[in-house]
Amino acid sequence: MPDGVKECRLVGVCVTPDAPSTHPRYDSTHCFTNVTGPHAAACLRCFEITGEVFFRDVALTYIGAWLNYAWDENAGLFFGTLTLDGVPIPDHGKGEGYDVWMPKGYADTWPSNMYSYDQPLVAALACIYAYELTGEAVWLGGAQRWARHIRANFPPAIGRRWRKEIEAEMPDAIDSGGGYAEGYGRAISFFVRLHRATGAAADLDTARYLADDAIEKLYENGWFKGHAGKP
Repeated sequence: MPDGVKECRLVGVCVTPDAPSTHPRYDSTHCFTNVTGPHAAACLRCFEITGEVFFRDVALTYIGAWLNYAWDENAGLFFGTLTLDGVPIPDHGKGEGYDVWMPKGYADTWPSNMYSYDQPLVAALACIYAYELTGEAVWLGGAQRWARHIRANFPPAIGRRWRKEIEAEMPDAIDSGGGYAEGYGRAISFFVRLHRATGAAADLDTARYLADDAIEKLYENGWFKGHAGKP
């Protein structure tokens, strides 16, 4: 990573491609929430372990750029894909071939595919993690935006982009409702941590709501299932 990344953090304009080596594939020219989620969170953890501010600055640069460009204030939602110029990609259906995997439109809060570029719940957790490590209000404000995005997609359900395919494979999921256990866990963790930062009762109430819904949908015969529509 060039030294210029640290300068980019100050002006909040640094959007990075997911995988530059895959050119001309779309992931060489676009950024997704897997960059501002799993990758940024791993960089923050590296900073926490090593004390090397480089890792912190890389993570905050990417998270800050996402907060600047991917947020739609009118909708109260984050987009799932940005060009390297910071332009959000609207929803215009799945593409052909490998393009079928490209997130389009708003970030899919409850993704149904574990190999997805769409990792909004991890991106939300990375944002509150940034606040916990730095105490800077900008990251708490970003986490509160993520809270709006997540709440706008209640109740938890099968993800938007792959709903048709998942329902075909798990027809019981149509009647059962609910999301995947992983999604519940990440969302509950996010709102608990947000409550610790804000002290707001609404954030803890949201965590309880999610926990109650997870128990209702997933707990059966002494076990938690991966999804209510699974045996």
